[in-house]
This record gives sequence, C-alpha cells and structure tokens, in this order.
Amino acid sequence: MLARPEAFATYVATLGRGPGRSRALTRAEARDAFGQVLAGTVDPHQLGAFLMLLRYRGEDPEEIAGIVEAMQAILPPAPPATLDWPSYGAGRTRALPWFLLAALALGRAGERVLMHGSNEFGAAVSVAEALAALGLAPARDMDEAAAMLDRDGFAYLPIETLAPPVAHLLGLRRLFGLRSPVNTAVRLLDPARAPSGVDVVFHPPYI
Repeated sequence: MLARPEAFATYVATLGRGPGRSRALTRAEARDAFGQVLAGTVDPHQLGAFLMLLRYRGEDPEEIAGIVEAMQAILPPAPPATLDWPSYGAGRTRALPWFLLAALALGRAGERVLMHGSNEFGAAVSVAEALAALGLAPARDMDEAAAMLDRDGFAYLPIETLAPPVAHLLGLRRLFGLRSPVNTAVRLLDPARAPSGVDVVFHPPYI
C-alpha cells in the first residue's frame, strides 16, 4: 500500500528546490525516507526522482548513514562473523575474482568471513560462478550461512537472498542507466555487525 504521496514529496522537495534552497537530508530524514522506500510504500515516480536527486547532489555522509541504518533494520538476524566482506560489481579489467581465494584462506585460518554482494551488472566472472568452479555455492538463507561459517569459516550471501528490497533498488540501474547512493550504502551493510571489514572504495572520490 502506498503512503500519502505528499508526505514523501517533502523529502523530494528538500533535495530538489534548487541552488541556495535545497539541502542534504539529515541522518534521521534519510533513515525515515529509505524505510518507506524499502517498505514499498513510495510511489515509483517519487522514488526515481528521489534516487536521482541524491545522486546528482553528491553523496553526504549523514545521508548514507541514515540509508544504511534503514537497510540494516530490515535484515534478518545474522550469525556471528569476524570479518564483513562486501562484494558488489566487478571492474572491467578484472577477469576472475581472485579475492575470493583470500577470503576462503582467512576462513580456513580461523576467521569467520561473511561475504555479501551482487555481480549483476559486472562483466567479469561472478563470485557465485567462481564458487561453483571450486565446488562451493552461495548460502540460500541465514541458517545455511551460519552452518557454512561454522564448518568452513566462510559464507557468501547474494544480496537478493540477504535483502530482496535492496536488490530491487540496485536493479533500478537498468531504468536509470546510472548507479544511485544505494550502491554505496550496500557496501556498508555489515549484516553481522562484524568487528572488522573490507573497505571497498570503487572510485577515488568516495574515499
């Protein structure tokens, strides 16, 4: 069921009023706005305008933090992990996900590595394909991820398994031809709230 469109329109207007009048969303505003988005209560026209305004204005730390918090709020409970490893996309020049061998080696050395991600828009070999070549497979749910972590010290959760509403937002790239701030926020998802994580910087300006 869609929420009252005039309520969400406030967020769109805040971002798009124009020079000298628009501003970034606060952390609380971003958390509330994305909570509505992930609940599926926002009109699709408003959602498109909202995401592209966020992108056009440039990413703001408080906005990203609020988006991450909204995403984390819809995640199922995750098993304990010592290392969070986001894996989204694939560089045009990278043919194979060699980093996967490092993650598996860490798992065998006693770490609990929870990898999550998507290679839907990447041109290189995906993590799921690489796992299949090694006789392994992604986790089908959190219970299976927990069993894999206990057994192997490594588990991979595709984003469509971990958080289907977030996967849907990432898929909107087909309609926009552009990424949105969702692509940055999902890398900070840390479903297990691990004490350490791999910091993935896919463009220097995002450091």
